[in-house]
Amino acid sequence: MKTLIKTIAASALIATFASPAFAAIADDVRAVAGTNGNINVQVNGDTVTLTGFVEDTYSRQLAEQEANSQGFDVENYLILSD
Repeated sequence: MKTLIKTIAASALIATFASPAFAAIADDVRAVAGTNGNINVQVNGDTVTLTGFVEDTYSRQLAEQEANSQGFDVENYLILSD
């Protein structure tokens, strides 16, 4: 029984991160901030965590606003690259 529950939980987690909705959020955040691969987006329930690098404060704010506009709480750990 425990193995079945773990398998179901793992399948649900994989489906969450592989879903088109997750990909759309990550793509939207990267596009708005003007970066393609420098922002990592992790979704955990109703919270999005942003990590990585952006060029300026404006890009950092845009990334956070985009994730927030899609109904998520945002933890923004983006660092300015110099």
